[in-house]
Amino acid sequence: MTPLENERGMVLLLVLVVIALLSALLIEIAFSTQVDLRLTETYRDSTRAYYLAKGGIQVGRMLLKEDNNSYDANDEMWAQGISNYPLDERSVVSVEVKDLDGRLDLNRIVDSSGVNPTIYLERFQRLLEELGADDPEGLSDALFDWVDSNNQEEPHGAEEGYYLGLNPPYPAKNGALDTIEELRLVRGFTAEVFELVAPHVTVRGGSRLNLNTATPEVLLAWDVDMTAEATEQIVEERAGAPFASTNAVQELIGIDTYSALNRNLDVGVTSSSYHIVSRGGVNEGGRRVEAVYSKSTDTILYLKVN
Repeated sequence: MTPLENERGMVLLLVLVVIALLSALLIEIAFSTQVDLRLTETYRDSTRAYYLAKGGIQVGRMLLKEDNNSYDANDEMWAQGISNYPLDERSVVSVEVKDLDGRLDLNRIVDSSGVNPTIYLERFQRLLEELGADDPEGLSDALFDWVDSNNQEEPHGAEEGYYLGLNPPYPAKNGALDTIEELRLVRGFTAEVFELVAPHVTVRGGSRLNLNTATPEVLLAWDVDMTAEATEQIVEERAGAPFASTNAVQELIGIDTYSALNRNLDVGVTSSSYHIVSRGGVNEGGRRVEAVYSKSTDTILYLKVN
């Protein structure tokens, strides 16, 4: 082979190498462009979904504000919610509203000073017993220690020393719960215990238990003299028609049992606090917004975006 032919072969090889490199570069640029485009589309759709979900919170507020009945119950329009309502061929929104005044407010287990226990602590322990949780006394004491404002440990509770000894360590709250999920940080509240109690408790309830929406377990735990028979009567009666007044409940279960249930003058048939969850979806983008809404003051007490 002559030197000229060798040079031609090298030039051809270099040309092939350059073409291969350019092809690889073009493929990489095309792929990166496609990824960036999809990310931009997802961001766009997620942003639209967020505003849809935020609008769903306002829809929930409107449903509650337009409810002018003398009672609040799970057969009303607000309780039916909206499921995957199509706004166009690409967008849907869902709205779910739950009454919180039918649940036991965990932040009320201490008084306004943040130190002394209230009747709610006993109610919570009875609720744990009704639900079949292990060690109700230990769980209720641990929760009391978590929300009280001091570092004095209850007989079966846990304070700063216990939590700082964990891996990883974290301090005791010694203050009100911000969310139900915070229960998972309290000693003894495993995932199983949390799932057991979550449907029956709240951290932002009203001052009165709504007898139209309270779970049977909460009704039975509300007073030590409340009976299973009276609880069953309330649940069966309200399934046919909600109670329009507490007088109807008194007539149903008798004055003695009702007096026990309302021993602390904290039961009723209306609600003020509600949990609103709204989900917006646009193509593959989705966002979730949840809020705690006070109907009596028309204010959002808590807002979280996922």
